[in-house]
Amino acid sequence: MLNTARASLYGGGRTSKFNIIFVAAVAVLIVILAFETFFNLNYRSIYVQGESMSPTLTGAPSNVSYAVRGGDYVFVDVHARPGYRDIVVLRAGTGKSNMHNIIKRAVAFGGDTVKIEGGVLYLKKAGQDEFVAQDEDYVSPLNASADYNYGEHTVAENCIFVLGDNRDNSTDSRGQYGDFSYDALVGVVPWWSLKFKGAITSIYTFFDFDLGLNRLKTI
Repeated sequence: MLNTARASLYGGGRTSKFNIIFVAAVAVLIVILAFETFFNLNYRSIYVQGESMSPTLTGAPSNVSYAVRGGDYVFVDVHARPGYRDIVVLRAGTGKSNMHNIIKRAVAFGGDTVKIEGGVLYLKKAGQDEFVAQDEDYVSPLNASADYNYGEHTVAENCIFVLGDNRDNSTDSRGQYGDFSYDALVGVVPWWSLKFKGAITSIYTFFDFDLGLNRLKTI
């Protein structure tokens, strides 16, 4: 009888430990699922193509399928509003067949006036009287734009004016795109996504190309 009681106690101990482990595993799974749900509601993964944001972001060749390795992955906050110098993703083009995402840097907003003289960006914010030269340490040092000029342009209300960091090799608000309305905004790249882009790119390069996880392409 004593042996039976001891066996019962040991069995109960094993069952108790199993229950604790099971409950802990379920709790962890719930936390992970909750975080993933929250994350997917607020962020989208972006795969970068083209060289318009070099050297800040490395883009895969843009003239081939985006299943080509080589581009950076970043996240965008789909609920954020951009500020000066923020990197944004926007919808561009006309018609469903020609719509595509572009990734650029927001440099001016509604009511601001911009100009470029000798490759230097000048900004006169809405309500101000003077232009101020912008310190753009993110612009590609390889640009041969010392003689490049862009005339004064006042950004339309409720719009964003964007430029690529690789100024000499970027199609942006200076050309066919013009000012972007906020309706075209896909999201804003948060600071942490830029800081950890190497790790994010390594993870997504491994899983995305093998599993085909959802992503948005940008140029």
